[in-house]
Amino acid sequence: MPDWISHILIALIIVELFNIKYKGLVILGSVLPDFFFKIATLGTFIKIPSTEIYWSLLPIHIPLGTLFLTLIIASFFRFDYFKTVLFITVGWITHFASDSLFKSLLINPQAMLLFPFSWNMFSFSLLWSDQYYIVLAITIILYLIVKLSKLKLTKVI
Repeated sequence: MPDWISHILIALIIVELFNIKYKGLVILGSVLPDFFFKIATLGTFIKIPSTEIYWSLLPIHIPLGTLFLTLIIASFFRFDYFKTVLFITVGWITHFASDSLFKSLLINPQAMLLFPFSWNMFSFSLLWSDQYYIVLAITIILYLIVKLSKLKLTKVI
């Protein structure tokens, strides 16, 4: 769950910096790659084939798969289709950008960010995945700075 909070905060920072009106679409995009993976965690409580579900939903956590899912989901919104796809895409780009900070294991197919152009894993390898609290603390501080600076700017103007 802290991973989702940091993804949402990064999306909110982008929304605030660029004054995007469709905040919900960007936030949806920021959690979209991980959203369906949570179905596999139901295997802890209910007897379901969680391993098979995980591997069948894995293509959603690759940018090409998320793009296809975005194109499908965007048709369910009443907004302009192009804008909906654009803002959801902005959200999942922030998701993949923040995920690329973490070191990826050799067996982690979720890090194939350049698929289908490359089957190699991609990562900046700055942090281990159990060090999510560092990203969470930085995003909380950045979001507060952005909100407070925007508040001060609106009071000055």
